[in-house]
Amino acid sequence: LWIGWYGFNAGSTVGLSKSRGITAGIVAWNTTLAASGGGFGAYCFCYCVYKHLDTTTICNGILGGLVSVTASCDIATDVEALLIGAIAGMVWYPSFSKFSRWIRLDDPVDGFAVHA
Repeated sequence: LWIGWYGFNAGSTVGLSKSRGITAGIVAWNTTLAASGGGFGAYCFCYCVYKHLDTTTICNGILGGLVSVTASCDIATDVEALLIGAIAGMVWYPSFSKFSRWIRLDDPVDGFAVHA
């Protein structure tokens, strides 16, 4: 999915002329930073709360970072993209994952939590 996000986000610039090519590069870079931040945020959450690493949580943190930066990936700065992803991985995804279990939502892959 991470690889496909480059086509989705950077491909949305609809061209690779000089100005659009620069924008596509910025979008791809911000997509990478947000996904990395989401994975790192989920890693920090796992380490601090669970005291062990959970691959599913880290992968969903990456997806949460990708989802959260999609709307602003062309205007966010490097630091903003990283923070957007980190907040999604560290706060947003774990909170909604717990909420979906609390309301007994049948969601085995936590898709609701990633997209909420």
